[in-house]
Amino acid sequence: MMKKILLLLLLVSSLSAYSQGVFEIHYRHVPVENMQEFENLEMNYWYKVVQDAVDKDNLVAWSFHKRLDAGFVDFDEDAPTHAFVLVYKDIDQYLNGGKVWENATEILGADPSRFSTQEMSKTLFRQRYAFVDGIGSSENGQFAVWNYAQPDNLAGFLEENTKLWKPYFQKNMKKLGMVSWGVANRIYPQGQDQSSVVTWDVYTSLGAAMKQLAGTELDPKIASQSKMSEYNPDGFRYRVIMQTLKRTK
Repeated sequence: MMKKILLLLLLVSSLSAYSQGVFEIHYRHVPVENMQEFENLEMNYWYKVVQDAVDKDNLVAWSFHKRLDAGFVDFDEDAPTHAFVLVYKDIDQYLNGGKVWENATEILGADPSRFSTQEMSKTLFRQRYAFVDGIGSSENGQFAVWNYAQPDNLAGFLEENTKLWKPYFQKNMKKLGMVSWGVANRIYPQGQDQSSVVTWDVYTSLGAAMKQLAGTELDPKIASQSKMSEYNPDGFRYRVIMQTLKRTK
């Protein structure tokens, strides 16, 4: 019991340490035969609920994403095909996240269970992150590369991202076709099999995202200054292109 209490205290203290906010990612697996209905319900019905929450200052932002090859590849049922990102301004708003859904019946005009997407999909897991740094806006970005890592030296990894890669991306955004970049620290859950950080690069086109993954646009002068081979010797554990289907205003 004491171990659980300490874990919760660490979670709260970690969240409150980042004034820029926190976000939660919900991962779902949706069978191909259910994708059209699932996406329709989320984009045309549940979107109204989360937009209302944003308008009422119960949520900063919400976005709905689809893995690039979802629907074209027969995924294992434990592999995510879709993801939701819910952004909160601070720990208090996060801990009161139930307010996001409290007006669902009124907004949908019927029992929310009629619009449920739970039975046609499988909720895999949720991850909570604290923002560390970021630039730009994802408003016009349709494709994002999500990069997951578990660096040996977390402090060094975060410092290099904010002091080396952030200025580089900021200076070369137009050239790279980027609209935003960011890095966040995983706060819960944590464990040996879990990545501890995520970075994201948002692009206006699929081609720009693919070039980033291929490494063809990387400046060798910047790469030579990197100490990532020391901080994160195993590299990114997982990289995936996510297409944004819908986002709140």
